[in-house]
Amino acid sequence: MLKKTQRGTAAILVLTALLLLLLNLFYFAECDELYFSAWEFASAGDRLLSRPIRSGSYVIGLMHNGRLLGNFLGVAQAKLLLSPLGRLRAVLFTALLLALILLLRRVGAKKSALGLPAALVLVLCAPRGIYANVYSWGVAFVNYLLPMLGLLLCLRLLRREKPAGAGLCVGLFVTAFLSQLFVETFTLSACVFGLLTLFERRRPLRLRLALCAGFLAGALCMFLNPEYRTVAEGGAIYSVGLSVEKALRAANAVCSALLLRALPLSVLLSAALTLCLRKTHGKKALLLLLPLLPALGLWTAARLGAGLPAAATTAAGALLALSWLIAVCRLPEREKRWELLVLLLTAAASVLPLALLNEALSARMYFEAYLLLGLVLLRLLPERVPREKALRAVLLGVCGLWLCALLFVYGRNSAVNRERIELGRAAVSQGAERVELPLVPYPDFMTNEQIDKGDLGFLIFRETPLDTPLRFLPYELWQETRSPD
Repeated sequence: MLKKTQRGTAAILVLTALLLLLLNLFYFAECDELYFSAWEFASAGDRLLSRPIRSGSYVIGLMHNGRLLGNFLGVAQAKLLLSPLGRLRAVLFTALLLALILLLRRVGAKKSALGLPAALVLVLCAPRGIYANVYSWGVAFVNYLLPMLGLLLCLRLLRREKPAGAGLCVGLFVTAFLSQLFVETFTLSACVFGLLTLFERRRPLRLRLALCAGFLAGALCMFLNPEYRTVAEGGAIYSVGLSVEKALRAANAVCSALLLRALPLSVLLSAALTLCLRKTHGKKALLLLLPLLPALGLWTAARLGAGLPAAATTAAGALLALSWLIAVCRLPEREKRWELLVLLLTAAASVLPLALLNEALSARMYFEAYLLLGLVLLRLLPERVPREKALRAVLLGVCGLWLCALLFVYGRNSAVNRERIELGRAAVSQGAERVELPLVPYPDFMTNEQIDKGDLGFLIFRETPLDTPLRFLPYELWQETRSPD
């Protein structure tokens, strides 16, 4: 029976890997990845991309910050994608996504029969914004997914049943330290996670200290960069500042992203907490489902095209988050209660800094909170459930259908992208004064498909000056302009 289950799991993973590989082959370079095509490593300092190159070129490089690993790997994967070995990036990204799925299952629901299907749904059926802003955009992929892999790996090492030897402590410290060199919001929330873990007494003290020390040392390495003083003073491209208006804007954006665009996760999390509390609180636990009603109403209104008041969205999100916090605090098992409380507080810490940003907020900034809430859900899954075979089939079927739909969407986008590059190069070589090109058919699944799109010029004007205006039209409108009267 065990061998049959293992064969079934292996078959699911192999099929998922093949579909993900094909999907990753359809992703193409956008934004920074095309800017980096003109990047040259000029010195040892620039290899870490810790300062911008200002050589008079159109491309000045990256802003000066402490994202040492994130910056370096972002440029490296972009150069790999645009090289003859570009398909190797698809293999690497597929492996990283599979590692994320397996770590979520291992850390979140190792003993549950629904662990693997649930982890697959959590990662692969993520909201459209995560595909546009994380999975399909390589620069964001390495900056936001890799530190989450590091955090999950730390959790895995922290929970190992083997003796807490020196090697395990060093591994925890190094993993935690490296995870901090990607993006600032993760760095801050990981420090919160590390400090809270110090109070989890069932883990060996030396492991907790190694984990916390790694996170704090990594944060210190990042924020010692002097450019953050310029950012704080408002003298950089990205600046920060605190105001009530920005805090309310961030709260509304977070509630919209984690409630309306990820509503299935919110519904399942509330339902799982309700089921856990019914054993000790009886029918009173059903009160936890009431905060879902405003969220469902707003989601329905959004689907009908109605405008949503920011105050209503924020209030609904705050009510739902408060219900989760209360429910977790009422769980009967003390160890699980503290563990889930740490995950919820870390998720909150990952989005709180967004209230300081002056730039527009995007889906990648909620990726950590989305996965942490999903991890809470996985930790609540029971080992056995009624009709688990049918539930597994449903979850796997949903994943399969969604991946097939994504293959169609990104396949069409990729084909149009190749076509417009060829058309642009042909028009420029013929001396056209202006070039009209299409946006992709499904722009909502990409991160930079807009009328004033300028990144594509770095592929079209490889050998010629950037002196021919590019005009981008919606795909349907562009088709009409090309069709004969």
